[in-house]
Amino acid sequence: MQLPRRSVLVGLAALLLCAVIAFRALARASSPFSLDLYVLWVLAPYAVLLAGLLIPWGDPDRRARTGCVTALIVLAVSHFVYRDASAASTGGLVFTFFPRYLLPAGPVLWALLYWLGPSLWTWLSAETGKLDD
Repeated sequence: MQLPRRSVLVGLAALLLCAVIAFRALARASSPFSLDLYVLWVLAPYAVLLAGLLIPWGDPDRRARTGCVTALIVLAVSHFVYRDASAASTGGLVFTFFPRYLLPAGPVLWALLYWLGPSLWTWLSAETGKLDD
């Protein structure tokens, strides 16, 4: 059995951490918390990206690298958006609108990184002096 690439594991960990952050923020913001379809709505963007990371498609190296970068960007944005969600009086709106924007934005960002990736990796490796072999 072959172990997954390190980038896939980092991407999986980042997406699971995103889901935990979103779930905890939702549980903290809800006065009587209940498990219902709204929880699935909040966690859906991370599930879509997780499926894209685990389902084999395209070039495995490019998919793993760009999926990892996308997951780390989504982690940073999710943490920034959900960190004060329960503090504001309109904090509940975050759980309605942020998944609505993240559902298309995550895969679009991943697609852009996937298509622009080879030229971006070449430029970065030339700038840093580190080349992948």
